[in-house]
Amino acid sequence: DDLTVGEYVRLFESKDRWEQLAWDVDRKVFVESLTAFRDLRNEIMHFSPDPIESELLTKVRNLANWLKLLQA
Repeated sequence: DDLTVGEYVRLFESKDRWEQLAWDVDRKVFVESLTAFRDLRNEIMHFSPDPIESELLTKVRNLANWLKLLQA
């Protein structure tokens, strides 16, 4: 089964799991960005008429950049 974005957030919130990854990224900031991604995804999928906040987009872009760096 695939995990939801919310389930990924809960996985990465665990300090023990995070330490196993040994990523050179602040866990709290990463989880905050992942939470922002979840919020953006939910707004899009539920057809929210409100404009997307620039701060939310910045957090999601930062998450995307981190994930690209972690792949390398």
